[in-house]
Amino acid sequence: MKKIFLIVFLIPIIICGCQNDKEINNLAIVNKIGIDIENNKYKVTIQVIDINKSNDDSQENLSKSITYSALGNNISEALNNINLKSPKSLYLGHLELLIVSEEVAQNKMDKISDYFLRNSNVSKNFTMLVSKTKTEDILKVLENDNSFPTGNILGSVENSSNSDGTSSNIKFIKFMQDLLSEGKNPILKVISKNDKDKLTIDDIAIFKNKKLITFLDGKYNIAYNFITDNIKSTNINYKCSDKNYIGVNVTKSNTNIKSIIKDNEPIIYLDVDINAQIEEVNCSKEEDNISKIRSEVEKEVKKMIDDVIDETKKDINSDIFGFGENIYQNHLSFWKSIKNDWLDKYYPNLKVKTDVEVKLDNQGSILETVR
Repeated sequence: MKKIFLIVFLIPIIICGCQNDKEINNLAIVNKIGIDIENNKYKVTIQVIDINKSNDDSQENLSKSITYSALGNNISEALNNINLKSPKSLYLGHLELLIVSEEVAQNKMDKISDYFLRNSNVSKNFTMLVSKTKTEDILKVLENDNSFPTGNILGSVENSSNSDGTSSNIKFIKFMQDLLSEGKNPILKVISKNDKDKLTIDDIAIFKNKKLITFLDGKYNIAYNFITDNIKSTNINYKCSDKNYIGVNVTKSNTNIKSIIKDNEPIIYLDVDINAQIEEVNCSKEEDNISKIRSEVEKEVKKMIDDVIDETKKDINSDIFGFGENIYQNHLSFWKSIKNDWLDKYYPNLKVKTDVEVKLDNQGSILETVR
Protein backbone atom coordinates (compact mmCIF):
# COMPACT_ATOMS: atom_id res chain seq x y z
CA MET A 1 0.00 0.00 0.00
CA LYS A 2 2.84 2.39 0.80
CA LYS A 3 4.43 1.73 -2.60
CA ILE A 4 1.10 2.38 -4.34
CA PHE A 5 0.80 5.68 -2.45
CA LEU A 6 4.33 6.62 -3.51
CA ILE A 7 3.60 5.95 -7.20
CA VAL A 8 0.26 7.80 -7.14
CA PHE A 9 1.88 10.69 -5.28
CA LEU A 10 4.69 10.98 -7.82
CA ILE A 11 2.61 10.94 -11.03
CA PRO A 12 1.21 14.49 -10.69
CA ILE A 13 4.60 15.72 -9.44
CA ILE A 14 6.39 14.44 -12.53
CA ILE A 15 3.71 15.86 -14.84
CA CYS A 16 3.74 19.25 -13.13
CA GLY A 17 7.52 19.32 -13.10
CA CYS A 18 7.56 19.18 -16.89
CA GLN A 19 5.18 22.09 -17.39
CA ASN A 20 7.43 24.93 -16.37
CA ASP A 21 9.62 25.72 -19.35
CA LYS A 22 12.00 28.64 -18.74
CA GLU A 23 14.70 30.14 -20.90
CA ILE A 24 17.87 28.22 -20.19
CA ASN A 25 19.94 31.41 -20.07
CA ASN A 26 17.92 32.61 -17.09
CA LEU A 27 18.46 29.42 -15.12
CA ALA A 28 21.20 28.12 -12.87
CA ILE A 29 20.90 24.38 -13.57
CA VAL A 30 21.57 22.51 -10.33
CA ASN A 31 23.05 19.07 -10.95
CA LYS A 32 24.49 18.31 -7.51
CA ILE A 33 23.34 19.02 -3.97
CA GLY A 34 25.14 18.33 -0.71
CA ILE A 35 23.49 18.59 2.70
CA ASP A 36 25.34 18.98 6.02
CA ILE A 37 24.42 20.08 9.54
CA GLU A 38 26.17 23.19 10.89
CA ASN A 39 25.24 25.08 14.07
CA ASN A 40 22.03 23.04 14.30
CA LYS A 41 20.97 24.25 10.87
CA TYR A 42 20.96 22.72 7.44
CA LYS A 43 23.91 23.74 5.32
CA VAL A 44 23.02 23.17 1.70
CA THR A 45 25.72 23.26 -0.95
CA ILE A 46 24.78 23.17 -4.61
CA GLN A 47 26.78 22.95 -7.78
CA VAL A 48 25.30 24.54 -10.85
CA ILE A 49 26.14 24.29 -14.52
CA ASP A 50 26.58 27.89 -15.61
CA ILE A 51 25.91 27.97 -19.35
CA ASN A 52 27.23 31.02 -21.18
CA LYS A 53 25.78 31.24 -24.64
CA SER A 54 28.15 32.75 -27.16
CA ASN A 55 26.98 35.53 -29.46
CA ASP A 56 28.58 33.61 -32.29
CA ASP A 57 26.04 30.97 -33.31
CA SER A 58 28.82 28.85 -34.80
CA GLN A 59 30.37 28.36 -31.36
CA GLU A 60 29.09 25.84 -28.87
CA ASN A 61 27.76 26.88 -25.51
CA LEU A 62 30.43 27.16 -22.86
CA SER A 63 29.75 25.74 -19.41
CA LYS A 64 31.46 25.66 -16.05
CA SER A 65 30.54 24.56 -12.54
CA ILE A 66 29.97 27.01 -9.72
CA THR A 67 29.39 26.09 -6.08
CA TYR A 68 27.15 27.98 -3.64
CA SER A 69 26.39 27.30 0.04
CA ALA A 70 23.93 28.70 2.58
CA LEU A 71 22.40 27.90 5.95
CA GLY A 72 18.72 27.51 6.71
CA ASN A 73 16.30 26.14 9.27
CA ASN A 74 15.10 23.79 6.54
CA ILE A 75 16.09 22.85 2.99
CA SER A 76 13.74 25.38 1.39
CA GLU A 77 15.14 28.28 3.41
CA ALA A 78 18.73 27.30 2.64
CA LEU A 79 17.97 27.10 -1.09
CA ASN A 80 16.17 30.45 -0.97
CA ASN A 81 19.25 31.97 0.69
CA ILE A 82 21.39 30.54 -2.10
CA ASN A 83 19.01 32.04 -4.63
CA LEU A 84 19.81 35.47 -3.21
CA LYS A 85 23.49 34.89 -4.04
CA SER A 86 22.96 33.47 -7.51
CA PRO A 87 22.51 35.80 -10.49
CA LYS A 88 20.12 33.26 -12.00
CA SER A 89 17.13 31.33 -10.73
CA LEU A 90 17.91 27.86 -9.39
CA TYR A 91 16.49 25.02 -11.45
CA LEU A 92 16.43 21.53 -9.88
CA GLY A 93 14.71 19.74 -12.74
CA HIS A 94 18.01 18.19 -13.89
CA LEU A 95 19.34 17.18 -10.49
CA GLU A 96 21.66 14.19 -10.92
CA LEU A 97 23.29 13.68 -7.55
CA LEU A 98 22.37 14.21 -3.88
CA ILE A 99 25.02 13.67 -1.22
CA VAL A 100 24.07 13.71 2.44
CA SER A 101 26.50 13.78 5.34
CA GLU A 102 26.71 11.00 7.89
CA GLU A 103 25.05 13.25 10.51
CA VAL A 104 22.17 14.08 8.17
CA ALA A 105 21.68 10.40 7.31
CA GLN A 106 21.62 9.52 11.00
CA ASN A 107 19.18 12.18 12.15
CA LYS A 108 17.38 13.97 9.31
CA MET A 109 16.76 11.41 6.58
CA ASP A 110 12.98 11.44 6.95
CA LYS A 111 12.87 15.23 6.57
CA ILE A 112 15.27 15.22 3.61
CA SER A 113 13.25 12.53 1.87
CA ASP A 114 10.01 14.39 2.50
CA TYR A 115 11.35 17.59 0.93
CA PHE A 116 12.53 15.96 -2.29
CA LEU A 117 9.40 13.82 -2.54
CA ARG A 118 7.06 16.79 -2.23
CA ASN A 119 8.92 19.31 -4.38
CA SER A 120 7.35 19.21 -7.83
CA ASN A 121 10.28 21.13 -9.34
CA VAL A 122 12.87 18.49 -8.44
CA SER A 123 13.79 15.54 -10.61
CA LYS A 124 13.15 12.23 -8.82
CA ASN A 125 15.64 10.15 -10.77
CA PHE A 126 18.84 11.31 -9.10
CA THR A 127 21.52 9.15 -7.50
CA MET A 128 21.98 9.32 -3.73
CA LEU A 129 25.23 8.91 -1.79
CA VAL A 130 26.32 9.27 1.84
CA SER A 131 29.53 11.07 2.75
CA LYS A 132 31.58 10.43 5.89
CA THR A 133 33.05 13.92 5.50
CA LYS A 134 31.36 17.26 4.83
CA THR A 135 29.47 17.19 1.56
CA GLU A 136 30.56 20.79 0.99
CA ASP A 137 34.17 19.57 0.83
CA ILE A 138 33.23 16.82 -1.62
CA LEU A 139 31.52 19.27 -3.96
CA LYS A 140 34.41 21.72 -3.78
CA VAL A 141 36.77 18.94 -4.88
CA LEU A 142 34.46 18.26 -7.80
CA GLU A 143 34.33 21.94 -8.71
CA ASN A 144 38.12 22.28 -8.74
CA ASP A 145 38.86 18.95 -10.41
CA ASN A 146 37.54 18.84 -13.95
CA SER A 147 38.89 15.32 -14.32
CA PHE A 148 36.15 14.03 -12.01
CA PRO A 149 32.92 15.86 -12.86
CA THR A 150 29.46 14.65 -11.96
CA GLY A 151 29.18 12.57 -15.08
CA ASN A 152 32.31 10.65 -14.15
CA ILE A 153 31.07 10.04 -10.59
CA LEU A 154 27.76 8.72 -11.82
CA GLY A 155 29.51 6.88 -14.62
CA SER A 156 31.82 5.27 -12.08
CA VAL A 157 28.89 4.16 -9.92
CA GLU A 158 26.93 2.90 -12.93
CA ASN A 159 29.89 1.15 -14.50
CA SER A 160 30.96 -0.61 -11.31
CA SER A 161 27.34 -1.64 -10.76
CA ASN A 162 26.91 -3.02 -14.28
CA SER A 163 30.37 -4.38 -15.07
CA ASP A 164 31.57 -5.96 -11.84
CA GLY A 165 28.84 -5.66 -9.23
CA THR A 166 31.08 -3.80 -6.77
CA SER A 167 28.66 -0.89 -6.48
CA SER A 168 24.96 -0.12 -6.47
CA ASN A 169 23.52 2.93 -8.19
CA ILE A 170 20.69 3.73 -5.78
CA LYS A 171 18.25 6.27 -7.15
CA PHE A 172 15.97 8.38 -4.97
CA ILE A 173 12.88 6.45 -6.08
CA LYS A 174 14.45 3.11 -5.15
CA PHE A 175 15.61 4.46 -1.80
CA MET A 176 12.09 5.68 -1.03
CA GLN A 177 10.54 2.36 -2.05
CA ASP A 178 12.82 0.48 0.34
CA LEU A 179 12.41 3.11 3.07
CA LEU A 180 8.62 2.72 2.99
CA SER A 181 8.64 -1.02 2.39
CA GLU A 182 7.21 -3.61 4.75
CA GLY A 183 10.17 -5.81 5.69
CA LYS A 184 13.10 -4.18 3.92
CA ASN A 185 15.70 -1.60 4.91
CA PRO A 186 17.45 0.61 2.34
CA ILE A 187 21.13 1.08 1.61
CA LEU A 188 23.20 3.81 -0.05
CA LYS A 189 26.74 3.81 -1.32
CA VAL A 190 29.38 5.91 0.46
CA ILE A 191 31.62 8.54 -1.13
CA SER A 192 34.88 9.35 0.69
CA LYS A 193 37.66 11.92 0.38
CA ASN A 194 41.22 11.33 1.56
CA ASP A 195 43.88 13.87 2.59
CA LYS A 196 44.96 14.25 -1.03
CA ASP A 197 41.42 15.09 -2.14
CA LYS A 198 41.02 11.78 -3.93
CA LEU A 199 37.40 10.64 -4.08
CA THR A 200 36.34 7.01 -3.84
CA ILE A 201 32.99 5.25 -3.70
CA ASP A 202 33.37 2.23 -1.49
CA ASP A 203 31.42 1.26 1.66
CA ILE A 204 27.72 0.58 2.08
CA ALA A 205 25.55 2.78 4.33
CA ILE A 206 23.00 0.65 6.20
CA PHE A 207 19.66 2.09 7.31
CA LYS A 208 17.19 0.94 9.92
CA ASN A 209 14.05 2.69 11.16
CA LYS A 210 14.69 5.40 8.55
CA LYS A 211 18.11 6.23 9.99
CA LEU A 212 21.70 5.43 9.10
CA ILE A 213 22.94 2.97 11.72
CA THR A 214 26.33 1.81 10.44
CA PHE A 215 28.58 1.12 7.47
CA LEU A 216 29.27 -2.21 5.82
CA ASP A 217 32.57 -2.92 4.11
CA GLY A 218 32.33 -2.44 0.35
CA LYS A 219 33.67 -5.96 -0.21
CA TYR A 220 30.16 -7.24 0.52
CA ASN A 221 28.57 -5.32 -2.35
CA ILE A 222 28.87 -8.18 -4.87
CA ALA A 223 27.15 -10.58 -2.47
CA TYR A 224 24.43 -7.99 -1.81
CA ASN A 225 23.83 -7.69 -5.55
CA PHE A 226 23.67 -11.46 -5.94
CA ILE A 227 21.00 -11.71 -3.24
CA THR A 228 18.94 -8.77 -4.55
CA ASP A 229 19.24 -10.05 -8.14
CA ASN A 230 21.19 -7.04 -9.38
CA ILE A 231 24.26 -8.73 -10.84
CA LYS A 232 24.68 -7.95 -14.52
CA SER A 233 28.33 -8.97 -14.68
CA THR A 234 31.11 -9.64 -12.22
CA ASN A 235 34.34 -11.58 -11.77
CA ILE A 236 34.85 -14.45 -9.35
CA ASN A 237 38.41 -15.50 -8.53
CA TYR A 238 39.32 -18.39 -6.32
CA LYS A 239 42.66 -19.69 -5.18
CA CYS A 240 43.69 -23.01 -6.70
CA SER A 241 47.19 -23.09 -5.19
CA ASP A 242 49.38 -20.96 -2.94
CA LYS A 243 50.07 -18.38 -5.63
CA ASN A 244 47.64 -19.09 -8.46
CA TYR A 245 44.01 -18.26 -9.15
CA ILE A 246 41.28 -19.23 -11.57
CA GLY A 247 39.20 -16.35 -12.90
CA VAL A 248 35.57 -16.68 -13.96
CA ASN A 249 33.39 -13.95 -15.45
CA VAL A 250 29.71 -14.04 -14.53
CA THR A 251 27.67 -13.09 -17.59
CA LYS A 252 24.20 -13.68 -16.18
CA SER A 253 22.70 -14.24 -12.75
CA ASN A 254 19.20 -14.89 -11.53
CA THR A 255 18.20 -15.11 -7.87
CA ASN A 256 14.89 -16.44 -6.64
CA ILE A 257 13.85 -15.89 -3.00
CA LYS A 258 11.26 -18.19 -1.48
CA SER A 259 9.93 -18.15 2.06
CA ILE A 260 8.13 -20.87 3.98
CA ILE A 261 6.76 -21.04 7.52
CA LYS A 262 7.63 -24.18 9.48
CA ASP A 263 6.81 -24.69 13.16
CA ASN A 264 5.88 -21.00 13.35
CA GLU A 265 9.36 -20.01 12.19
CA PRO A 266 10.23 -18.47 8.81
CA ILE A 267 12.80 -20.10 6.53
CA ILE A 268 14.28 -18.39 3.48
CA TYR A 269 15.45 -20.30 0.42
CA LEU A 270 17.85 -18.56 -1.93
CA ASP A 271 18.32 -20.13 -5.37
CA VAL A 272 21.06 -18.48 -7.41
CA ASP A 273 21.53 -19.56 -11.04
CA ILE A 274 24.69 -18.28 -12.71
CA ASN A 275 25.99 -18.35 -16.27
CA ALA A 276 29.73 -17.77 -16.43
CA GLN A 277 32.77 -18.00 -18.65
CA ILE A 278 36.23 -19.12 -17.65
CA GLU A 279 38.61 -16.25 -18.26
CA GLU A 280 41.92 -17.40 -16.84
CA VAL A 281 43.45 -20.62 -15.53
CA ASN A 282 46.87 -20.45 -13.87
CA CYS A 283 46.77 -23.78 -12.12
CA SER A 284 48.04 -27.29 -12.49
CA LYS A 285 46.39 -29.87 -14.76
CA GLU A 286 44.59 -31.54 -11.89
CA GLU A 287 42.94 -28.20 -11.08
CA ASP A 288 42.09 -27.60 -14.75
CA ASN A 289 38.84 -29.54 -14.54
CA ILE A 290 35.37 -28.33 -15.54
CA SER A 291 33.51 -30.01 -12.71
CA LYS A 292 36.00 -28.81 -10.12
CA ILE A 293 35.95 -25.22 -11.40
CA ARG A 294 32.15 -25.18 -11.38
CA SER A 295 32.07 -26.59 -7.86
CA GLU A 296 34.64 -24.13 -6.54
CA VAL A 297 32.82 -21.13 -8.04
CA GLU A 298 29.57 -22.33 -6.47
CA LYS A 299 31.29 -22.63 -3.09
CA GLU A 300 32.86 -19.18 -3.45
CA VAL A 301 29.57 -17.45 -4.29
CA LYS A 302 27.70 -19.32 -1.55
CA LYS A 303 30.33 -18.27 0.99
CA MET A 304 30.09 -14.63 -0.12
CA ILE A 305 26.31 -14.69 0.25
CA ASP A 306 26.29 -16.49 3.60
CA ASP A 307 28.96 -14.15 4.99
CA VAL A 308 27.08 -10.94 4.20
CA ILE A 309 23.80 -12.37 5.55
CA ASP A 310 25.55 -13.39 8.78
CA GLU A 311 27.10 -9.92 9.02
CA THR A 312 23.70 -8.21 8.84
CA LYS A 313 22.05 -10.69 11.22
CA LYS A 314 24.65 -10.75 13.99
CA ASP A 315 26.30 -7.34 14.00
CA ILE A 316 23.98 -4.98 12.10
CA ASN A 317 20.51 -6.47 12.54
CA SER A 318 19.07 -4.79 9.47
CA ASP A 319 17.18 -6.65 6.75
CA ILE A 320 18.65 -4.96 3.69
CA PHE A 321 17.81 -7.93 1.43
CA GLY A 322 14.03 -7.82 1.79
CA PHE A 323 13.54 -11.25 3.34
CA GLY A 324 10.82 -9.75 5.52
CA GLU A 325 9.25 -8.19 2.45
CA ASN A 326 9.06 -11.65 0.85
CA ILE A 327 7.30 -13.02 3.93
CA TYR A 328 4.93 -10.03 3.90
CA GLN A 329 4.07 -10.68 0.24
CA ASN A 330 3.57 -14.44 0.58
CA HIS A 331 2.50 -15.02 4.19
CA LEU A 332 0.59 -11.91 5.14
CA SER A 333 -1.18 -13.27 8.23
CA PHE A 334 2.06 -14.62 9.66
CA TRP A 335 3.86 -11.36 8.86
CA LYS A 336 1.26 -9.32 10.71
CA SER A 337 1.85 -11.46 13.79
CA ILE A 338 5.64 -11.00 13.80
CA LYS A 339 6.41 -7.71 12.05
CA ASN A 340 6.91 -5.74 15.27
CA ASP A 341 9.48 -8.32 16.39
CA TRP A 342 11.00 -9.00 12.97
CA LEU A 343 14.32 -7.21 13.37
CA ASP A 344 14.83 -7.82 17.08
CA LYS A 345 13.72 -11.42 17.39
CA TYR A 346 13.16 -13.21 14.08
CA TYR A 347 15.74 -11.77 11.68
CA PRO A 348 18.82 -12.42 13.90
CA ASN A 349 17.80 -16.10 14.10
CA LEU A 350 16.50 -16.44 10.54
CA LYS A 351 17.40 -19.66 8.72
CA VAL A 352 18.60 -18.93 5.19
CA LYS A 353 19.37 -21.85 2.91
CA THR A 354 21.47 -20.89 -0.10
CA ASP A 355 21.80 -22.98 -3.24
CA VAL A 356 24.11 -21.84 -6.05
CA GLU A 357 24.24 -23.48 -9.46
CA VAL A 358 26.81 -22.43 -12.05
CA LYS A 359 26.72 -23.15 -15.77
CA LEU A 360 30.01 -22.64 -17.62
CA ASP A 361 29.33 -21.41 -21.14
CA ASN A 362 32.82 -21.90 -22.62
CA GLN A 363 33.76 -25.30 -21.24
CA GLY A 364 35.77 -26.40 -24.23
CA SER A 365 38.07 -23.41 -24.26
CA ILE A 366 40.16 -24.60 -21.33
CA LEU A 367 40.81 -28.16 -22.47
CA GLU A 368 43.99 -27.05 -24.14
CA THR A 369 45.81 -24.41 -22.14
CA VAL A 370 49.19 -22.86 -22.74
CA ARG A 371 51.64 -23.31 -19.91
